[in-house]
Amino acid sequence: MRIRNALGWYTLLLVSALLAGDAAFHYGLAQQEATGPPKSLTTQELRLVDAGGKTRALLAVQSDGNPGIALLGKDGKVRAALRIRSDGGVVLSLHDPEGNNRAALDALPDGSSSLMLTNKSGKGGAGMVVLPSGRAALTITDPDGHLVGSVP
Repeated sequence: MRIRNALGWYTLLLVSALLAGDAAFHYGLAQQEATGPPKSLTTQELRLVDAGGKTRALLAVQSDGNPGIALLGKDGKVRAALRIRSDGGVVLSLHDPEGNNRAALDALPDGSSSLMLTNKSGKGGAGMVVLPSGRAALTITDPDGHLVGSVP
C-alpha cells in the first residue's frame, strides 16, 4: 500500500511539474509577443540570406570603419552598393550581372557631386560633375575611353 501511495504522489508531482513548466513556457512566449521584437541589435555585420542560405544583402562596417550596404544577385555578385568612403564621401554604385560597375553617383566631401555611366569594360560612357559653386561639366567618351566631347 505504501508503494502505491508513493507512486501516486510521484505521479502527481511529475504531472504538476510538467504543467508548471508548460505554463511558464507559454507565459514567456506571451511576454515576448506582448513586448515585440528587440529594440536594438548590435553587430558589425548583418547578412540577409535566401532560403538556401546564400547571402543576398549585407550591411557591414568596412575595414576603414565606415558603413556599407551591398545587394547581391543570386550568383553572389554585388549588384548595388551604398557606402561611405574613408574621405567622407558617399557613393551609390550599380553593377551589371558580371559584377562590373556600370553607374556611380558620388557626393564628395568638398561639396561636389558626380554621376558616371560606363560600358562593360568601364572605359566608355558619360560623366557629369557639379562643383560646389554650381558649375557643371559633362564628358562623353568612346568605347575605348577616349574623349569624344565635353561641355564646357
